[in-house]
Amino acid sequence: MAENFLSVDERRQKSVTKLIDSEILRKAQENHAKLIPIIETIIFRGRQEIALKGSDEVGPVLHNNVNVNDGNFRALLRFRVLSGDIIFENHLNSSAGNALYTSPAIQNSIIHICGELMQEQLVKKINSACSFSLLADETTDMLKSGHKSGHQIRPGPDLKKKPDFGRSRGQTSVYP
Repeated sequence: MAENFLSVDERRQKSVTKLIDSEILRKAQENHAKLIPIIETIIFRGRQEIALKGSDEVGPVLHNNVNVNDGNFRALLRFRVLSGDIIFENHLNSSAGNALYTSPAIQNSIIHICGELMQEQLVKKINSACSFSLLADETTDMLKSGHKSGHQIRPGPDLKKKPDFGRSRGQTSVYP
């Protein structure tokens, strides 16, 4: 026991606290690496205006049944694996079903966070502009629920018009 204390004190060996801290850091970095492909896929889908929801959002993402259309999101995740993302493939193959980070609830959380970040950036741009105009419209979809959208125009540093599109106000998630 005294030898252990001396080796830690002389920095020849890491203390238990440092070992635990480094393990926590390693696990956080590993989870970060697992989430990045999912977040990037959701952002890509949003930029390309590709719907997320599929008819069957349960079960393994990596399956061999080509007859099942389980949605664009899961198809894009499989495409990412086919494109060579080995770390993400290992995550999908080795994680428990409730730890895949691909559920509709996780998707909605990521979409909500992205919306908040976009709104923050938009508010900063508006606050830094000398003036802006706002165009708003409301429409009703086939389910008779109202959706509001906005478009603001502000002059940039060069005083040219810079359009920014606001997010829809009628629906806060892609899943009921």
